[in-house]
Amino acid sequence: MKHKQIMVILSVAIVSFLGTVDMSIVNTALPQISKDLNVPMNQAEWISSAYLILICMSLILFGKLGDQLSKSRIFQLGTLVFTISSLVCGLSTNLIVLLVARCLQGLGASMTMATNLGIITESVPFDKRGKALGINTTIGQLGYIAGPAVAGIILSFASWNWIFLFNVPIGIAAFIFGEFVYQKPNKAKPRAKLNLDYRGFITLAAAIGLFFVTIFIGQEIGFHNLGVISAFIITAILVIAFIRIELKVAEPILDLSLFKNPGFTISIIALMFMYIIIYFNNVLLPFYIQDSLKFSPANTGFIMSILPVVNVFTAYLGGVLCDKYGAVKMSFRASIIFVIAEVIFALVRPSWPLAILLFGFVIFFHCQWLISK
Repeated sequence: MKHKQIMVILSVAIVSFLGTVDMSIVNTALPQISKDLNVPMNQAEWISSAYLILICMSLILFGKLGDQLSKSRIFQLGTLVFTISSLVCGLSTNLIVLLVARCLQGLGASMTMATNLGIITESVPFDKRGKALGINTTIGQLGYIAGPAVAGIILSFASWNWIFLFNVPIGIAAFIFGEFVYQKPNKAKPRAKLNLDYRGFITLAAAIGLFFVTIFIGQEIGFHNLGVISAFIITAILVIAFIRIELKVAEPILDLSLFKNPGFTISIIALMFMYIIIYFNNVLLPFYIQDSLKFSPANTGFIMSILPVVNVFTAYLGGVLCDKYGAVKMSFRASIIFVIAEVIFALVRPSWPLAILLFGFVIFFHCQWLISK
């Protein structure tokens, strides 16, 4: 790859690193935040949830804006919003201000997530994209590894506010770096006319936001509650309304005709199920490993830490294999091997050697990256 291309990849990867660090570092600090702000733990968890919900609600909007305007401009704006909101998070002294700042932080992260891979694929030749995406993934996974460690170091000698202030100098450096490496829009070229399906976006965002908020509230007050049931019904109505809107507008926020392509639809459904399995495993496996398999908390932490470590060493290799053999072929093979890991998780017993479970994790995490490619 050329020097310019490497600079673009590194600039994008720095922000990817920030995003993954922020996810893991905040979760580690939640008990301390809950104590210092004098709020119960279930309220403190919204500090993490608000960030993720806003990302889900706005991701498709910023992807559309990136296509119509400029991916690099949206990405840079997202970096700036993320950095400024990180500063506000670090300076906040109550839960309300912190939650508002976290929502803004989620919007900034959404801008970068919606455009980062597009910037890389537009900047790198087709036969080099696997390697480029592998580098970006590797640096991003380093953020998952560094997050808890950085949180532990910061909280050992400073307040939780510094886990957010930690982002500020890196974000500023990433923004300045990006201003030099990203291709500037051609000023002589007429500005593209912004054509957004506002009704479709608002309806979809409302459905997503209401669905996840209802899920979180339902866990606290019970899903049999009339208010929770009503919220799910309203969510379903919003989804139906969104589909009707998208079928009528000339420029939909989500072109439903894409799903007429069987290959696209099947790949999306397969990817959705894969991520469901991944997140189920990430949430349930710690309980399964400790309560059912009777591993110690120390061994459980060691086993679960394999996720980012394996991805760091295999992401680049996976990119090379996809470049050589094709993403479709590699994803199909990885899907078959993926099942082996699930069989190991289902059959493993406390008397089995720890190495067998570790082997399952290595297969699981390496294959999940190949499939997502």
